Amino acid sequence: MAQPPSDSPTCLLAVNPSAGSVTPELVRQVTARCREHGARVRPWATTSAGTVSRDLLATLLQAPDPWPDLVIAVGGDGTVRDVAEALVRLDALPARDRPSPSLVVVPAGTGNSCHRGLWADRPWPGTLNEVLSGRAVVRHIDLARLAGHDRVVLIGASCGLIADVTALAADLRHIPGRERYVAALAKVPAGGYVARPGRVLVDGRPVFAGPVLMAVVGGVRHRAGTFPVLPESVLDDGLLDVCVVDGGLDPAEREELAARIRIGTHLGRPGVVHARGRVVTMERTDGAPLAFEHDGEVWAHRCSSVTLETLPRTLRVLVPPEPVAG
Repeated sequence: MAQPPSDSPTCLLAVNPSAGSVTPELVRQVTARCREHGARVRPWATTSAGTVSRDLLATLLQAPDPWPDLVIAVGGDGTVRDVAEALVRLDALPARDRPSPSLVVVPAGTGNSCHRGLWADRPWPGTLNEVLSGRAVVRHIDLARLAGHDRVVLIGASCGLIADVTALAADLRHIPGRERYVAALAKVPAGGYVARPGRVLVDGRPVFAGPVLMAVVGGVRHRAGTFPVLPESVLDDGLLDVCVVDGGLDPAEREELAARIRIGTHLGRPGVVHARGRVVTMERTDGAPLAFEHDGEVWAHRCSSVTLETLPRTLRVLVPPEPVAG
């Protein structure tokens, strides 16, 4: 369904000033681009990393008329996740007589996996032009929920190798963009990574038990904006894609798989399990804490098991007329 063009759409600009590529000049450029299309712009900046979703929800509930047509998230995947969670909570409130704003992403983080999944890395000025001229279409994409934590997952989650690489990347802030993850991965080569004992269940059925090199659930096809770990994932099929790599492979087999993962040709290879379902549990079978991340952020809670539940077709986003990546 096309986004109806408006003579003067109202855009709430949700900006994370601490995101990797966010600068006052970028915010000025985004604001100017919106105004070129006759849009009204209301800037809103994040102030506390732990309360973004709650604070944005409060801002939306108190927003004066005209009600925002769009919420434009300017930041990385973590920022987009926070904005998405606020929009989901807004949509769940009873007795609402106004439609939820659509989400638009201006990528300004490190991996920018969400933008890649929606717009295939097209530069933001062009995507914003399509949105504001009415050429983009509405798509309701799936999200996930971390069971027991009331937290939304946007692009996906993982345990094992990718989670540890994400943790290492946080200490490499001097390296810009996606190269930060490539540099972090070089510090933990797959061939020498110590796999942990674990189990993965999909809809209550065990699909893997043994040493886990990594388990990835999503979501968008690329992690860290670079690695197509879930190359067949569809954004609105109501299912979570799961990829588990067996840590029992020898170092040479691991490195061969790592090369395939970089280009998305690993599914169906020995040592790779691929499944789909609505509820996915990843757990350590030795009771130790999982190395776990979601949406490019390392999970601070020390737990040996996490469960993700799909939220089918929950988030209203604006995308090109033809899907670019699932």
